[in-house]
Amino acid sequence: YTLAERTARLLIKKNPMLHQVWNSLGNYYYYQQLYDSAIWAYSKAIAINPQSMYFYNRANVLSQNNNLDKALADYQQAIELNTKKPEYYVNRGITYFKKRQYIEALQDFNKAIELDSNNAEYYLNRTTIYVTTKQYNLALADISYAIKLQPTNPEFLLRRSYLYYQLNQKELACKDAQQLLQLGYKQYNNWYQEVCQ
Repeated sequence: YTLAERTARLLIKKNPMLHQVWNSLGNYYYYQQLYDSAIWAYSKAIAINPQSMYFYNRANVLSQNNNLDKALADYQQAIELNTKKPEYYVNRGITYFKKRQYIEALQDFNKAIELDSNNAEYYLNRTTIYVTTKQYNLALADISYAIKLQPTNPEFLLRRSYLYYQLNQKELACKDAQQLLQLGYKQYNNWYQEVCQ
């Protein structure tokens, strides 16, 4: 055992009702990629005190493990217990996306944006739905707004450049590719060569 795990186990041995410690132990196992152990620890925390965060944490592990239906059930529990956490909706939306349930994913991404309209990653998630469903103009609007929030994010600039390219707007695609290089992201030189030459 590591020191963190040993400490958690000692605390639990003294008082097995310490749900926070079970949750922390679950987090430790999750970051060690010991998913079955993480699920076990989160389940113990939930059995003692069914808090939204514990359901959310277990759902993340289940989704990571591609146990998508159980993950969705846990995300639902988390959301029922706390409707104000945008990350709950985002991760449930990602899980819906994995299941190719795009309408449900889009609804969750919309709700996350409603709760926190300044998180650029949420717009990126919705962009992915729009691209997948071939709603390119909506995707372009969302990725452009994400860039407005984080103007130097290379993933956003590359995504928009690619979208422009797909929409046959090569000049705008090239402009974003140039900006990537100007920001020092030399790994995108091949993309720049393809788009701008």
